[in-house]
Amino acid sequence: MKQHITPVIIGIIKQSGKYLLTKRCEKDTSSEFHDLWHLPGGGLKFGEKPDETIVREMKEELGLSVKVKRMLSHVFSRVRDDKWQGLLMCYVLTLVDPDEVIHLNREASEFGWFTQDEILQLNTFDLTREILEYEMGNIR
Repeated sequence: MKQHITPVIIGIIKQSGKYLLTKRCEKDTSSEFHDLWHLPGGGLKFGEKPDETIVREMKEELGLSVKVKRMLSHVFSRVRDDKWQGLLMCYVLTLVDPDEVIHLNREASEFGWFTQDEILQLNTFDLTREILEYEMGNIR
């Protein structure tokens, strides 16, 4: 069994006390990840810097122009199926234009702006709550 590690770059956008999440849309609707809410982001391409990745991913997935504010000081990790390990590097972002219209690509079926309490009620992707709790300073 071949094992591999994948760097994943995550974007955290907060506006008016709410966080932007997208609902994942898988080709295979029986996938355990289909219809889960999560923070947008994606894979690091060879030769790309992580902060360049998140700017590219926000434009590709949401049609948004963003600026990197800061990177969280913690790298999150998750192992699945004993063959895949994701290392998640998270960036806090600001919108270049807060009124810019979101245009989803095929990776998400919908988006929403949610408070911390509302996020607790959502069916979220693995690590979403943990990342946001870390960002908010509410480590439990």
